[in-house]
Amino acid sequence: MSWLSKPEKMLLLKFVQSHIDRIIVWSSVQQKIAISKAGILPSKVVLVSRRADIKFWRPMPNETTMVCSVGQEMRDYPTLIKAMEGIDIPCHIATGEFYGKYHKSSKYVDHAQHLPSNITVGKLNNVELRSLYSRSRFVIIPLLPSETDNGVTAIEESMAMGKAVICSRTQGQVDIIQEGKTGIYVPVSNPMAMREAILYLWNNPNVAEEMGRNGREYIVQNHSLEIFVCQVNKNIDEVILQKQFQAY
Repeated sequence: MSWLSKPEKMLLLKFVQSHIDRIIVWSSVQQKIAISKAGILPSKVVLVSRRADIKFWRPMPNETTMVCSVGQEMRDYPTLIKAMEGIDIPCHIATGEFYGKYHKSSKYVDHAQHLPSNITVGKLNNVELRSLYSRSRFVIIPLLPSETDNGVTAIEESMAMGKAVICSRTQGQVDIIQEGKTGIYVPVSNPMAMREAILYLWNNPNVAEEMGRNGREYIVQNHSLEIFVCQVNKNIDEVILQKQFQAY
């Protein structure tokens, strides 16, 4: 499970947890919430490394003449747009909707009327997205406040591609990015701080490249599909052994 703190899920878990042997999560924040708020035994909520396809999302030599942002859920694109205003850096936002999904108070942005000339918007398939990552010097993930790990898919894809990541520092997005080593955190809904981080990495490409290399290495060592499968198998085997022991 990835979003245990969702009210309807939390309510259900409180009633059925005695019948659950183990819950596998990949968010340390959600793991803590499940234990502290839902009252689930710590031994039943296990943290594993989220999977990433490191063979598909891989470094691809290309001239990095732009930056990009990817995703839809809980995105704070108005802040990114404001941060990019007046900067001579092309940016493509790969999304189908321009507001933070699942966030009722997020503001809708009219593409045609409010976008600066250096920003383009459009949803891409995975092959097109991989090409976008390869042409981007780094990736920006602007997030709305949330206790879930929104943006984690795009973050892992970016890092697997060898790209540094600028990300809003939310309560839930804490497990993947290493501050100053694989990316930069900026305060939520702070366009000036985001702008400073963008200009810093753009004007210091060697720093961005080093962060990207560190990110790729981290994903390969901790978040490959093989590692994920081994961790899940290990938990399944443990539960089976416990059941067999209890049977005797």
